[in-house]
Amino acid sequence: MGADRRAPVLTAFVLSLLLSVIAVAGSDDLNRDGMLYVDAARAFLDGGLESARTRFDWLFLPGLIAGLSSVTGLDPELAGYALCAVLLAATSALLVLHSEKVFGGTAWAACLVVLAIPAFNGYREYIIREYGFWCFTLLSAWLAMRWVEKPAWSAAVSGQVALCIAAAFRVEALVFLPVIIAWQLHASRGGQLRPRLTMLLALPLAALVLGASAYGFGMFDLRGRLAFYLSLIQESVLFASGVDELADSVLPDLSRDDAGIILFCGLVALVAVKFFKTLGLFLIPFLFAFRTPGVWSRAQPLSALFLAYLAVLGVFVTGMLFVTSRYVSFLNLLVVPVVAHGLMQMMRRWPGLKLPLVLLAVVVMLANVVSLSPKKHQYAEAGAWLRANLHDPQRAYVEGRRVRYHAGLEQEESPLSPADAVQEPLRSEFDLFVIEAPAERNAAALDAWRTEHDLDLIARFPGPGSEVLILAPRKGKAGAAGRR
Repeated sequence: MGADRRAPVLTAFVLSLLLSVIAVAGSDDLNRDGMLYVDAARAFLDGGLESARTRFDWLFLPGLIAGLSSVTGLDPELAGYALCAVLLAATSALLVLHSEKVFGGTAWAACLVVLAIPAFNGYREYIIREYGFWCFTLLSAWLAMRWVEKPAWSAAVSGQVALCIAAAFRVEALVFLPVIIAWQLHASRGGQLRPRLTMLLALPLAALVLGASAYGFGMFDLRGRLAFYLSLIQESVLFASGVDELADSVLPDLSRDDAGIILFCGLVALVAVKFFKTLGLFLIPFLFAFRTPGVWSRAQPLSALFLAYLAVLGVFVTGMLFVTSRYVSFLNLLVVPVVAHGLMQMMRRWPGLKLPLVLLAVVVMLANVVSLSPKKHQYAEAGAWLRANLHDPQRAYVEGRRVRYHAGLEQEESPLSPADAVQEPLRSEFDLFVIEAPAERNAAALDAWRTEHDLDLIARFPGPGSEVLILAPRKGKAGAAGRR
């Protein structure tokens, strides 16, 4: 690759790192999933694999965070941020490579799109498994394209290994294996079929035989994460049987016969709405790209992965009856080359739009990572107070996962509600109650509630949206926790 072609790839990588640094520096707290992964990584460092397994059941990302922390000396949270920033930067660079490969001359447009599109740039301050899933899936697709150009064992095996690494982050990446193999066979027509089949199927078949043998000999079972995915598929297959109960409570009588259609179409529409919404201003270039005949087929293999992942989301929404924008964002990522092509076509047709579009994209790019909303420091402050004053965690009821994280406690939330915890007979088990309350609750209402339950206010940490209250039984003592 010439220097002129490397420039947009390197630019995307470096600017992605810079945007991640800005996002993390301006973040007020770690996301909840990130807290779980960092907590598991700390358990990994302190007590090894068995200790980490008590915190989380899919340990590839926590293991990488723990390894990076051990090698560099970084705090596990900072190591998690660094690892995710590098994975997202690599994802950005790979998308620029894909775009230039399938739509020549779109590398700089793809660089702009990949750094500004809201779908996945809004998660830069998160520690999530999706970054590794995205990065290695795209790397697998890139190596598959290289194999089509020049079939070789190295490209075939490395591409499938990359997809296995993606599955170590999120197991649904395995769905893409037959899709990519089918596309490779279709795109490389010509020559003898047997050598190509051998190269593409040898590793998957060997892995399947070894896995089935290991399972048969009891070396592993399907508990935990794999069992969850299998149950999700079952729930999706049985989707129609669960509709009637929901229809009785939601739909009017005249609509109940069509409950399955209504619910299914609503869930599918939800995926579509989130996809188009998180494209942001790039929705217009995306639609404009389809003025070019055959644009979707030219975007292979990412367009094939788009359809496969759409099927994965279909299973998820019909099994779980919800979907988040973060799950949908991989669809947006897969259409970046198409969006870049549409953006270039718009700039060529209306040259006067080039500067305004670039400036608008830069504004969106910064808006994705710079937050002007009030910071929620109350959880960290309450956690720091507990670290300094709490000596017996078993004697403290801590309601929220975020406070537990900052206090250095296990991430498993208490099954008790605050209302149950402050009532006898459970009340006597605790010397301290750490409760999250709505910020809009007035002082008189809080005092009345404390009086009703004979609680003293030990510390109070206000913040936007909610506040953290630390309370102790009035007739008892704060015990091991102490009082301030």
